[in-house]
Amino acid sequence: MATEPGDLKNWLPDEEQLKRVAEAVAVYNSGRPAKAAAMKRRMVMMLGPFAVIVAAVAIIGLATGLLFITGIAVGVAIFGGMIVLSIARKPARNFQQQLRASMFPEIFSFIDDFQYLHGHAAGFLGPLEATGLLSYTSASHDDWFAGSYDGVRFELAETHLKKKSGKNTRTIFDGLIFHIRLDSRFRGLLLAQKKADVVTKFFRDLFGSKLRELHTGISDIDATHDFRTNADGPEPALLAARMAKALDWLADTWPHGPVQIAFADADCYLLLAATKDHFELPGITRGDIDFDSHILPMIRDMATLLAIASLIGKVDGR
Repeated sequence: MATEPGDLKNWLPDEEQLKRVAEAVAVYNSGRPAKAAAMKRRMVMMLGPFAVIVAAVAIIGLATGLLFITGIAVGVAIFGGMIVLSIARKPARNFQQQLRASMFPEIFSFIDDFQYLHGHAAGFLGPLEATGLLSYTSASHDDWFAGSYDGVRFELAETHLKKKSGKNTRTIFDGLIFHIRLDSRFRGLLLAQKKADVVTKFFRDLFGSKLRELHTGISDIDATHDFRTNADGPEPALLAARMAKALDWLADTWPHGPVQIAFADADCYLLLAATKDHFELPGITRGDIDFDSHILPMIRDMATLLAIASLIGKVDGR
């Protein structure tokens, strides 16, 4: 059904690209200790006066019996402290982001028309939400990639989706979302994933639309996979049967969490749950960047992801 990423050597940058990556990493590593020390100084200088002011307000509240003032001080200490820390760390984050922005086009040169942004809201989230498939109230974004590979155009976004219900807010998706534009068109909506203990909860939490359960008529597939659609006719069952093999391969290829596939007209959305940031570098205080330890795994992960995109992009939606 699919081709494995194969020998990692086939995905490595050429000598000139590796040289430019090495130079960028060397510049980062040489400047990292000074940036880390400056960040620590900023944290002390900014948090120190902030803590003194908050403590003084809290003591006044206790001394005067106005406990609500103390409560306010505690709240300000928690939320204000987080803001102060974020401001103190921003120059160090920017320094590291410069390395990532210059390095990614070199190490991912196998992607045609490569684009990369950090903190970018993927353009496909709006159309995806408009289909009625997604039900969430807030989203945050990390890395965003776009380009084409093996004739398949894609967007790939690290996305965190949350849903608020009353006073409670919970994470309903944390991971990677692929958007792939298909050559063929599926008339309607189709959701697919392998069955698991959390399958019913997942569809209820993440997808707000009411879709009917779909059976392919093939007992082995229906026993191990979950399909839902709003389309009529034989096409949904035929596509679901084809997707079963893809889901089986994905389950072995992507060990980081559940995999879900959604077809909506000529668009395919592949949701890959993940518990780690696949394209992050170690914190600036945690030592130098090493190619084999920190950069090579990124190339390996991207190779796997593109093999997945190539597989899904070649599925006939009709």
